[in-house]
Amino acid sequence: MLAPNENTHIQENSQEFLAHLTDFENFLVQIGLKRIEGSVYGLLVLSNSPLSSEQIEEYLGLSQSAVSNALRSLTHFGAIETITSRDTRQRLHQAKEDSLSIAATVFRKREQKEVVDFRKMAERLLALAQERGDDDMQPRVMRLRSIILTCQIAEAVMNFIIEVVDLDLKDFYPELVQRFPKALNLLSQGLAQAKKMATSIPKNSIAHKLIDGLGRVAGHTLRQTQTETRK
Repeated sequence: MLAPNENTHIQENSQEFLAHLTDFENFLVQIGLKRIEGSVYGLLVLSNSPLSSEQIEEYLGLSQSAVSNALRSLTHFGAIETITSRDTRQRLHQAKEDSLSIAATVFRKREQKEVVDFRKMAERLLALAQERGDDDMQPRVMRLRSIILTCQIAEAVMNFIIEVVDLDLKDFYPELVQRFPKALNLLSQGLAQAKKMATSIPKNSIAHKLIDGLGRVAGHTLRQTQTETRK
């Protein structure tokens, strides 16, 4: 990274913040974006004022094409926006304040499709295994069911975040942040109790079969409700 010179519009008191650009780079790489995009995004997040492409190039020591490509990608994922200066009519770039919308856009355009496709693949293989005579206790069936369940959990979390963003609930973000972990904690406690109860009941008993049946009905009802909601 090149140090800013006297003509750079990056404020001197921002240097302590900008020393953490590598953290932005590492994080965006982990979610599938490029390191350069992490640098540009971090710079725009930590800058108190919008920056031109030339200012970004100068501070990061990047070529015009590299910055242009990074800005295009970040715009595609909803991470930044471009405005026009009233005074100079210059195009300036700034990071969006609503970071949750970035996660929702990444989920919608990348992870959500991949998770859904992977789940459907596992469902097709599960159906094939059952057609070939595999019972529920076969390792292959149990592994495929685990993959399907894991994908469904991931889809539920992504759909929740996307729905929050689509409903424009920014004013309620603090309350959601406080309540969501509590809801997950209650859910995990309920799952632990259900597991304890299920393991204490003989598998061949009527009670176990009833619990298993109710679980299947609940899962089917949830999927049906989600399908109807999307229509």
